[in-house]
Amino acid sequence: MKERRISGRFGLVSLAEIKSLTDKITTNAFVANASETGLGLYMEKYIASGSDVAIKLTYFDQGDKGNEEKRVMEEIDGKVLWIKVLGNYFFAGIAFKVLDQKKHKRFMHYLKNRKTD
Repeated sequence: MKERRISGRFGLVSLAEIKSLTDKITTNAFVANASETGLGLYMEKYIASGSDVAIKLTYFDQGDKGNEEKRVMEEIDGKVLWIKVLGNYFFAGIAFKVLDQKKHKRFMHYLKNRKTD
């Protein structure tokens, strides 16, 4: 099967709150991986493919020198591209609508300094 990803991804251990703007469902999620274009994550509730979502992403950033662990929360808009049932969770791929250098500066810096798979 042909790879469809635009950018490489890396493992990211973090939490997220996903709110469907389409049907107003809100769910917690564990993030599995991230890239400049989106996230792979495990959600507690089903949100349909094609739904527009608001993502509240929480992760730990080591800072520029790698010695200052700081908890960071970013809000990013996205769209559910696909979803699959996996045990008691729903594994989904969410594409970011836009990553803005001003609004998402810390997350974009985080992405740039990570090694991709």
